[in-house]
Amino acid sequence: MGCGDERIMIFTTNHKDKLDAALIRPGRMDFHIHTSYCTPCGFPQLKLLKNDGPDIVSEGLVEFFDVKRKENEEAKAKAKKMKEEKEELATKITKLKNEESG
Repeated sequence: MGCGDERIMIFTTNHKDKLDAALIRPGRMDFHIHTSYCTPCGFPQLKLLKNDGPDIVSEGLVEFFDVKRKENEEAKAKAKKMKEEKEELATKITKLKNEESG
C-alpha cells in the first residue's frame, strides 16, 4: 500500500475477493503475489521477514520481486506462444478441411 514516502508494506489475506476495490487498486497496491500453501521449499522466502536491517531486507525483496517478475514474463510469453501455435494449427486444419471438401 503506497504511502508516499517509499515504504514497503506487506498485507496478507485469505479472501482477496472480499477486499474493497479501492484498497487493492494499482497505485495503492502495486504487487499482488499469490502464495499458496507453504511447503518446506517456501520457507527460505520467509527470511525476508527476519529483522536483518532495512538494507538487507530491501535487497531480499528486490531479488524476490525480480524473480517473480521474470516468472510472470516467462508465463506470459509461454501463453502467447501457445495461443499462436493454437491459431496456426486451427488455420492448418481449416485449410485441410477446405482441400478435402473442394
